[in-house]
Amino acid sequence: MKMSYMARVQANLTRREVIKTDYKSGNVLEGTYESLFKGKSMEFDELREYVMGDEVNDIDWKASSRSRRLLVRQYIAEKKHNVLFVLDTNRRMLAASSALEEKKDVALMCAGTMAYFVNHNNDYIGALYSGGGSVSYMPLKTGMANVERILEGYDHAVKEDNRSSMNDTIDYMVRNLKKRMIVVIITDLEGAYEISEQNLKRLKAACDVMFITVSDVSLEGDKLYDMLQDSYMDDFFLKDKKLNKLLKEKRAELEAVNGRKLNRLGITNTIVHSVSGLGATVGELLERHRLGG
Repeated sequence: MKMSYMARVQANLTRREVIKTDYKSGNVLEGTYESLFKGKSMEFDELREYVMGDEVNDIDWKASSRSRRLLVRQYIAEKKHNVLFVLDTNRRMLAASSALEEKKDVALMCAGTMAYFVNHNNDYIGALYSGGGSVSYMPLKTGMANVERILEGYDHAVKEDNRSSMNDTIDYMVRNLKKRMIVVIITDLEGAYEISEQNLKRLKAACDVMFITVSDVSLEGDKLYDMLQDSYMDDFFLKDKKLNKLLKEKRAELEAVNGRKLNRLGITNTIVHSVSGLGATVGELLERHRLGG
């Protein structure tokens, strides 16, 4: 299988970003479901070096004494995770981000970059997105070929006639998918706003959740395309300073509302503007999630 999408993801990462983020995210998902796996039924796998946040009860004091390093017992249940990407396929994603890049492309590269960093642990990765009046579920599987299929499917699902609702997609997920997962939601400002706090609360009660919002384009620029009118915007609007100021204020207000909603629920979140520097941005999001903030 030709890895066209993942080749782009890897090409977009600088060597410094790969080294830095691999170092930070080496154990980034471990212990996420720690409370679910306590007990004698866990199968011991190996010892690893202690990192901040590990349970003191898991420290192997004899092994630590022999090696002169603080070591903790790691179990198979701690090492495998189910990571589900919930991706916005509404036609809004064909519009531009604030960096004048297609939002769909930014979202695709966000998902690919995060999958690249968590795949080293051979975790199970799946996806959920809406299109054609139905919800598409890409089952949880391992391997980069699986991620390539997810990205290709998402790329084809975002169409001009796609009017899907992120709130409906999250509602579908909460009602139908019962497996405990790490859920990564990727949408834009409007998509984030339309997801009800109730649905997010229900999702957060069942899963760990991370949230990535792709920014929206401003009116400052040349030859901006209005998707609703199916035409380029008139210079009258592009050069109107009052209109630009109002739009900036409205966007800032929307970002603040979304941020407060996600922070109230304890959902680690970030806003992405461009594919440039995604390795550092995703690495920082994973690190904050691991540390609980």
